[in-house]
Amino acid sequence: MIYDLSLLLEAINQLASSQVNNLSSITLSVGASRRTVERAVKQETGMSFARYRQTCLIKRALSLINDETFQKSIKEIAFDLGYRSPAAFTRFVRCHTGQPPSAFRRRSARASPERKLATSAY
Repeated sequence: MIYDLSLLLEAINQLASSQVNNLSSITLSVGASRRTVERAVKQETGMSFARYRQTCLIKRALSLINDETFQKSIKEIAFDLGYRSPAAFTRFVRCHTGQPPSAFRRRSARASPERKLATSAY
């Protein structure tokens, strides 16, 4: 099967930013077989597709949890990332980090003087 390597690499980069999150989407967008995409991800990242997807997802999740601009709830973040329940999302984060999402949110709040200033009463 003929495919465009630049499209494949772009799709891998989109996966990293969580714009694309499944193998079928990538294979359709670049016209490559499942196995070709898996090999390309392995070659570019040193990880299997599944491991790379999980790594991208946990990075995106932590980024959203710590994002002070939007301050979405854990529930909203879970649904935004495609989880059917906040409990499933919490299990995923805990499995990969050893801590629930709320621990990262609390740590972020303590580390941010701007957040403390904005929430304190005058």
